Amino acid sequence: MSSWTPTLTALAHAGADRPPRPTTATAAVVGVPTARDLPALSQVRAEVEQVARLLPGSTVLAGTEVAQDAVEDALREHPIAHFACHAEADTRVASMLTGGLRLGGGRTLSPHMVGSYHLERAELAFLSACGSAATHPRLTDEPLHLAAAFQLAGFRGVVGTTWRTPDSARVAAAFYAGLTDGGTRPPDTAAAARVLAETVRAVRDEFPATPTRWAGHLHVGVNYPLVNGRACGSNPSLAAR
Repeated sequence: MSSWTPTLTALAHAGADRPPRPTTATAAVVGVPTARDLPALSQVRAEVEQVARLLPGSTVLAGTEVAQDAVEDALREHPIAHFACHAEADTRVASMLTGGLRLGGGRTLSPHMVGSYHLERAELAFLSACGSAATHPRLTDEPLHLAAAFQLAGFRGVVGTTWRTPDSARVAAAFYAGLTDGGTRPPDTAAAARVLAETVRAVRDEFPATPTRWAGHLHVGVNYPLVNGRACGSNPSLAAR
């Protein structure tokens, strides 16, 4: 799967030398099924439970309202972030800074807020929210969508969507199962682009005539090359082989 980046500077930052990847990786798992004036998301609860099961020890923030401070604290604590919620952009203005992830109670986590966090331990973010990697012709900051903001905050890789997908919970569960060999080992975050491609292909093979179910997912950030079938970024020793 191809990987995208908003700017070369963002890509260089995501791939820069930083503290070694943790031997165990937990996540900040955020699930908000409702938002003001938007329909409820029926799959959020199941998605949060599946992700938390595959990533034991994670912090789960779920409910009709989630505090922004709690989300920021969890993002700083965990190398992985997973959001299952609504996302939106206000296309009436020429900037993405007014949109964001809906946390309930009128709270929104905007690209501007996320991009200001500077997370040194961040590895992987999965934004299971409608249009988290979408842009609009009216936006002057066309490359600055939510997924790009998470990369700018420090995440080496970000999974986003360009539209609402009906199989979001299924895709997320299969993605993390692929990263962890079914929950038997810590997630190989460097293999995110490859595992996402495999997950999307599996859905495509089942629904070849319905691309809206599988074509909306994309990867933003560093796409590590394969060495002997593995992403060399997941193990520094592989890069020298």
